[in-house]
Amino acid sequence: DLHNLKAVKLYENLYSIDKLFSILEDLDKSGGWLIFYTHDVKPDFSQYGCSPEYFERVVQKCKDLNIDIKTIRDGVENLS
Repeated sequence: DLHNLKAVKLYENLYSIDKLFSILEDLDKSGGWLIFYTHDVKPDFSQYGCSPEYFERVVQKCKDLNIDIKTIRDGVENLS
């Protein structure tokens, strides 16, 4: 359902890395889509961002679980 896609903030001060890993593990078991978003990825990130290390750990967890990483556009194009 493209009108009810799950999105999770990559706000380092809001979600622990363990929480994000749990979300990814649940996705791996159940399948589906998950959209991550953030505003800034830099060492001195804002309340709406995260550090490069945090971001890299999330990406690596996706790779470890063999979860495809795509833009929303690419994901939608693969549906047809």
